[in-house]
Amino acid sequence: MNEHSEILRNSVDRLFADYREKGSATELWKSAEELGILNLMLPEDKGGMEGSWRDAEVVWRLLGRHAVPLPVGETMIARYFLHLLGKSFDDSPVMIATGNSTLDATETFSGSLQCLSPRFDGCMILAGVGTGTSRVTAIVDPKSAASDMPADATSGTGESHIVLQNVPCQRIKSLDFDVIYEVMSLMRASQIGGALYSCLELSVGYASERQQFGRELRRFQAIQHLIAELAGEAAAVAMASSAAAAALDGGSAPLAVACAKLRANQGCGRGALIAHQVHGAIGITAEYDLHKFTIPLWAWRNEFGNDRHCAEKIGDILLADNAPPPWHFLCASTSR
Repeated sequence: MNEHSEILRNSVDRLFADYREKGSATELWKSAEELGILNLMLPEDKGGMEGSWRDAEVVWRLLGRHAVPLPVGETMIARYFLHLLGKSFDDSPVMIATGNSTLDATETFSGSLQCLSPRFDGCMILAGVGTGTSRVTAIVDPKSAASDMPADATSGTGESHIVLQNVPCQRIKSLDFDVIYEVMSLMRASQIGGALYSCLELSVGYASERQQFGRELRRFQAIQHLIAELAGEAAAVAMASSAAAAALDGGSAPLAVACAKLRANQGCGRGALIAHQVHGAIGITAEYDLHKFTIPLWAWRNEFGNDRHCAEKIGDILLADNAPPPWHFLCASTSR
């Protein structure tokens, strides 16, 4: 990690840590705007930091580590792609969604959406919308419409099904939603790595404080093995997402991203299980923080590429007619 990335990590880590202690979503969003996190990928003349995908991955991992239930990463991604296309955008938070709809000539949206982002007041929606025979990318403005969208998203997953009728929208014909899907897949892998690290941190702390049979839990070899395995899972996921971000900085990286998301998915189940095994019954109680990380882990595993989707994508890439032998992908110095 270079000096710039280290400064970014420390600044964002302090900001999100303060949020965990104080819990003011409005203040956190305001501070994120002031710090420039939401414009991380934009050029300096647009108020950004000209950050790389590796810089974004640092922020996404901290979102997972601190269980931040706000669409910070989604807004970063939306602003970046809208800027690339020369589209104007305001300071509204952005959620990511998929669904089905009708888009009429007056550019209004009617249909249902599955939102896969935490909600924040005043959110716009960047959606991949199926219109029967095709899928288009659109910015939907639900702020003036009544819907069954929950008032908040305290679980950190924010997943909600909403139905909208005749709300304003804007088609973005030059933006393929598959590109958004790929980057969101990497973001979820990064968040999983951060959440696993917090599960590890909580497990180590609990095993050091809790005593059984006159000894601290961490003195039992079985607990030591479990914690070591959890540390391995967290490290493997973090390394995979970091490598995928570096590959994405070099261009399109569908294989690296699919591998990172699959590895992260695999780490979710085992990591959450170990964390709850170490904690015992207290791990499922509302007053203890573990659920703030394990509940999102189980949701993120299926979002933007579940195990089967990622495995099939990896297979399709490696077995394509014009693809080099699989050994090349393992040994090549750059990812495709």
